[in-house]
Amino acid sequence: MWNVIGTGLVAGLIASMTNILIAHLSNRTQRETTKMLNLEKTNEVTLEWNNETRDLISKFVKACFQTHQVYNATDGLVGRFSEAIKSNSNDRVFDNITEDAKAAIKKSNQTSSELYALQAQIRMHLYDDHDYLVTDINNQIEKVIENLESNRSLPAKEIDDLVDLSREYFSIQWERIKKENVR
Repeated sequence: MWNVIGTGLVAGLIASMTNILIAHLSNRTQRETTKMLNLEKTNEVTLEWNNETRDLISKFVKACFQTHQVYNATDGLVGRFSEAIKSNSNDRVFDNITEDAKAAIKKSNQTSSELYALQAQIRMHLYDDHDYLVTDINNQIEKVIENLESNRSLPAKEIDDLVDLSREYFSIQWERIKKENVR
């Protein structure tokens, strides 16, 4: 009888230890799986965020070119107005120039608003002031706008510098994501 009880106790003890071991291994596997899923989701969100930021920067550069085109059109109106005065043109010519000037002012307001809105969105996306590239990109955007507005010419060098800084920033971000995936 004691043999039966002893055998039952040993079998119960082995079954309990097996269950504990299986539960421990299962729990560890579940934690690792959860950690991997969280890392994958974080990387996915980071990539999406970087793509949105990249898109905003490209829209900003496009808006710079559009603003420059508006400035050129406005400068052309000034030339047309001067010619109309010199040639003693009739009222109809001045009315046409006035209508074109109204359209140019409207377009100028739109492009300027878009430029500043994009700047604000980029600053919201690139918010880490401890990252020197973020600070450099935001400062470069300021330079582009200042030169565009003060000189009324396309600040090609500043735009190129902005693109180079952005490429470096996104390259570093990509390397960080790849490094996180290796862990």
